[in-house]
Amino acid sequence: MRIAHIIDSLAIGGAERVAVELAKAQRQVGHVPVIYTISGEGALTADALNAGIIVQSFAKPRGVSLRTLAAITMALGRIRPDVVHTHNSSAHYYGSTAGFLSHVPVVVNTLHSPVSSRNRIERHFQHFLRFTNEVVFVSRHAQKTIQDYWPGMKGIGRVIHNGVTVTNFQTSPARPGSRRPNVLFGAVGRLVAVKAHSFLIEAFARLRLKVSGAELWIVGDGPLMNDLAKQIEGLGLNGCVHLLGARKHIAAILNQLDIFVIPSVSEGLPIVLLEAMATGLPIISTRVGGIEEVMPGESVGWFCEPRNISALEAAMLAAVNCEDLMGRGAAAAELARSELDTSVMAKRYEDLYFSLLKHPHVRVRHILQRASDVH
Repeated sequence: MRIAHIIDSLAIGGAERVAVELAKAQRQVGHVPVIYTISGEGALTADALNAGIIVQSFAKPRGVSLRTLAAITMALGRIRPDVVHTHNSSAHYYGSTAGFLSHVPVVVNTLHSPVSSRNRIERHFQHFLRFTNEVVFVSRHAQKTIQDYWPGMKGIGRVIHNGVTVTNFQTSPARPGSRRPNVLFGAVGRLVAVKAHSFLIEAFARLRLKVSGAELWIVGDGPLMNDLAKQIEGLGLNGCVHLLGARKHIAAILNQLDIFVIPSVSEGLPIVLLEAMATGLPIISTRVGGIEEVMPGESVGWFCEPRNISALEAAMLAAVNCEDLMGRGAAAAELARSELDTSVMAKRYEDLYFSLLKHPHVRVRHILQRASDVH
């Protein structure tokens, strides 16, 4: 099967990593995937090329570009794929239209995060469903979110959870609890408000008054780096909270941790959660997005409500006092192996492609309601 993945770029991000890992898994079982990037390539391009996957960038300028649409249409006409698989809404505008114009039998879109009808880029997504055979959501939460924004889409789409290549994280697994009485917490994510690192630092400051051997690593870069550094200094945490910046090899960070923390106020289904589970880490997370769909709290970790510093501190203290961190980490690793591996995700997409190829004329019905009608 020839599969053309179309995504905005291959800069480091969750959707981009999923697209590359999915293409690699598809190639391993005999399919022929290519990756088209609309705006540019990025740091993940080398990973795809090293796996033998063709990557072509169309370098779209800012704004709507009919020239880019024509170039993608011509490229699809040359390789004649069986499936065009677009990732997120911005790529779908070009990929679905080009797929229709070049007579590709099946067009699939994956929405890697909940779509907001208030977002300028995503406002017209529903109008491109006339060119689309199926919409895939990475969580039931994401599916419900778009249906709440656009009631006309109720019943459309299916859920396929993201996956990670588990073996990349289990060759050198974590050993949670092995450093007692010291304990190392870690968080990975862009330093932006929605990731709520400031709440995590405040909760950690309170925990530190009770657990002198606690340490926190925060991995990631972003506009709040200086603000968080000032917060850490103001709370007197310079010796035990470390801002490590962006890191390319996350596995080498995760396997040093005892407990992984997601303090976010909003998420889709974060790839780093799956990576932490694959590494064998117990998880503390806020109840957001699709996290509860893949992470059972009792056996793998602890949940708390977002924006609640006291609840986050309590969860962190419960983790410190847990006598079976290793067991919870092992349960997380086993769940990742059985349900969250890239091979599992790839098989589910393969089954979807084949089912759609049997009836390629069936498209998602066009939704007439405008987003402004259902604000």
